[in-house]
Amino acid sequence: MIKRESNLQKPSKQSFLTGSPRLSNKKSHSSMETVLFGPQVGRSVPSTARLYRAHLIHWELCYILLSAHNCLCRKLLEYMTLLPPWQQSKLDSVENSSSLENLSDFAK
Repeated sequence: MIKRESNLQKPSKQSFLTGSPRLSNKKSHSSMETVLFGPQVGRSVPSTARLYRAHLIHWELCYILLSAHNCLCRKLLEYMTLLPPWQQSKLDSVENSSSLENLSDFAK
């Protein structure tokens, strides 16, 4: 047998853990507040414009969630009609969609 020597060196544990180019290029994750409202450097009191933007984002998120809830309730009713009568349950909560829409109007 011929024994071949290679010039490859075993990397140290420290360089193995921190030397990955993928890990060194990753940036720290931003918080949701930083993504939506920008960096907080030097700002201790939120401005009126930032509060207004937060209000708009909150309203849009609530509107999206209410729309998704209403869509799911309609689909549930649609699927309930496909079941035999003895397996259908009466859902009073589905009828409360108007009260949820009132919440959306109240938030305007």
